[in-house]
Amino acid sequence: MIGNFVVGVHSIRGTPLEVIGQGVMQRLDQLDIDIRDVTKVASIHLKKFDPAYDEFARVHDVPFVTCDAEALWSVSAPAQGCMGLGWFSPAAVSERAALFFSEARQLLAPTFLFQLCYGQHYVVVSICRDSVSL
Repeated sequence: MIGNFVVGVHSIRGTPLEVIGQGVMQRLDQLDIDIRDVTKVASIHLKKFDPAYDEFARVHDVPFVTCDAEALWSVSAPAQGCMGLGWFSPAAVSERAALFFSEARQLLAPTFLFQLCYGQHYVVVSICRDSVSL
């Protein structure tokens, strides 16, 4: 798929780079998106202090951008609810970050949950077309 895309990501604290990387790359592959077409990796501000996010962005030469919870709250998102309760669920954070930084009105595809082993670390990935970088 050709274009510019924003990837929203969220996981529990301390999720390894391996999980974040494999989850994001698998979702991009499923949607036939090249990592070079990703303009931003986005999440909530707390993830700025999680080294795996910065490392993933650095390895793939993609900016890692964050915003505070108040900014995410201002975005209407289709959070699936199956991955937590309330708007602060991993799915909601991932979706709202992708929507906020892309200024898109909808997700490109349903939000994706990646987990190497059941009961272990996971990452939630949401993707939007980037309206800002067009």
